[in-house]
Amino acid sequence: MTVSVKTVLLSALGISALSLPFAEASQKASAQGERYNLKLKLKQETTLHRIIGGKPSVKGERPWMAALTIGGQQICGGSLIDKQWVLTAAHCVEDIQANEMSSFNVRLNVMDLANANEGETIAVTAVYPHASYSQGAAADIALLKLATPATVEPVTIADSQFMTSHVRPGITTTVSGWGNRSASGGDFSTKLHQVNVPLVSREQCNGPQAYNGQIADTEICAGLAAGGKDSCQGDSGGPLVTMRQGKPIQLGVVSWGDGCALPNKYGVYARVASFTQWVAQVKSGQVAAGGNSSGGGGNQGGGTSTPSPVADGMLESGRLVHGLSDQTSGLKHFSIHVPQGARILWVDIKGNNGDADLYLKHGGKVTESDYDYAPLMDGSVEKILLRNPKPGVWHIAIGAFSDYEGLELMAFTR
Repeated sequence: MTVSVKTVLLSALGISALSLPFAEASQKASAQGERYNLKLKLKQETTLHRIIGGKPSVKGERPWMAALTIGGQQICGGSLIDKQWVLTAAHCVEDIQANEMSSFNVRLNVMDLANANEGETIAVTAVYPHASYSQGAAADIALLKLATPATVEPVTIADSQFMTSHVRPGITTTVSGWGNRSASGGDFSTKLHQVNVPLVSREQCNGPQAYNGQIADTEICAGLAAGGKDSCQGDSGGPLVTMRQGKPIQLGVVSWGDGCALPNKYGVYARVASFTQWVAQVKSGQVAAGGNSSGGGGNQGGGTSTPSPVADGMLESGRLVHGLSDQTSGLKHFSIHVPQGARILWVDIKGNNGDADLYLKHGGKVTESDYDYAPLMDGSVEKILLRNPKPGVWHIAIGAFSDYEGLELMAFTR
């Protein structure tokens, strides 16, 4: 959960995101070598903040709680909702590459991730992110199909009838995850933690002191106006549950938020009841792995394809640019016009080789040292999602950290 990956990464290096003397630092440093070293360090940093203000879970209380791991390293949370299906967030799995699938597993009924023999570990055979998420919609939800059925009992997911009959602002909900228990420092734990947070109305969560209209009807919020209790980055994909007659019911999936446990900045969750039809379609085989619908209902497809280059570098919303390539230190420029009142600006790049970096800036030329947003991740799969973006021209640059080819670029606004 974060506003800007750049802000999180800079904070990890002790650099204030409020002052951001990034261009000045680059000029004062020994030019290309220093920029390379800083970018490499940013790419290597990880800041997996987790449950804030909570307590350790009790063994056997949440056997359906899932840890998503690649190569043995936990990347996100999830929940077993059927014997062979795990629910998680789309942003947790959208960048997983084909060569990583062989080491992609789910661990269930685990209290301590450091205990390799605890619980059960099952391989993931297919990934189903919601197709609308890639187009910038508030659909941060995904399903994972397991190689074999789990032995533990699944958690029940809420449907619209349950939400109408039993869910009100103020009810107690619980979110869980592994890791850092501090919003301002490092207090990491391999043990599962959980925290109780009250559900917040969409009206309150959309208030001017909170998210000022950014919360969609496919999202729900939970937390305290005073802050202090929340889920955070490493908890992404994990379940938000409430108890009904002694039975846990999942209401949400950890999605995003402004910082962690800040006053008036509640945790934002995908509203599970908004996606029950899609869940049923995936489980019945109507949706192909990767999120593309092969049957009726519910999913929006991606943009249409167009050859590169784009005339004058101006992108058309939703149209795919493919076949991009460049050599190390190269920089390609594009732009997109965002109309007044747009709710979303989404920009992403996808490639299977090399290392391309995505940069975004409003109203002026973007460079590797002068930008508003830049994920600076390893590889050539990066994305930037802005809610309520400033109107006008947004400038996009793709920098070649190392040689790449066959890269795709798409920008979408609505």
